[in-house]
Amino acid sequence: MRAVVVSDKESVIVQTPTATAGIRGSVFRVDVENDSSTDVLVYQGTVVVRPEALNQRDAGRRQTGKRQELEGPEGIEGPREVTLEDWITIVAGQQLRVDRSGSFSAWHFDRKRDAENRWVNYNT
Repeated sequence: MRAVVVSDKESVIVQTPTATAGIRGSVFRVDVENDSSTDVLVYQGTVVVRPEALNQRDAGRRQTGKRQELEGPEGIEGPREVTLEDWITIVAGQQLRVDRSGSFSAWHFDRKRDAENRWVNYNT
């Protein structure tokens, strides 16, 4: 994905196989690797990221397969407040990686080295 600029007046949600990112007023990049791990790099502003494993924990595992008859309706949990602990905030100069298990790590990336990449240089 190319670096994207999002103004303060608009917001964007990016969903990958392993994470959901909420962005407003930022310049960022999202890369999804072959193993489905997600890298989010922030060039300006702030991005909040939630590992998909937390989404699945809250919504239950998604099921796929053959169609089948379902039992009658069941009660579902109503809306709840999402706590700050459910989201990871990263700021300019930071990179966050979320792997398939939902584990994540954040660090400051080398901006000079990143800028040497022709693709990054062209798109940011």
